Amino acid sequence: MLRPREGDAAEVLMFGRFKLEPMTRRLSGPGGFCVVLSQSEYKLLRAFLERPHSVLQRQELLHLARGDGVTALERSVDLMVSRLRQKLNDDPSSPLIRTVRGIGYLFDPPLR
Repeated sequence: MLRPREGDAAEVLMFGRFKLEPMTRRLSGPGGFCVVLSQSEYKLLRAFLERPHSVLQRQELLHLARGDGVTALERSVDLMVSRLRQKLNDDPSSPLIRTVRGIGYLFDPPLR
């Protein structure tokens, strides 16, 4: 799902109608919108991009987004996902990030 743009293998990642620039954590998409992700939001999005269509448990997402040795409540990942959804302008009727009740989240980007 994660596709580097030709000639910019490490610089630009494409998914669906979105573009992510890892060096600047800049996310751009349809309609000309562009936002800069926080470090945690960026790591969370990368975790989703590297594991599309897979259910990820909250504890796993915390580990991937925050790293080893960071103590945080599992519910804090809900807040991070909520913020990422807002920045993605995620449509509740057809979400990119789906909640899997009692387990975690599933990243379900459209196939291009």
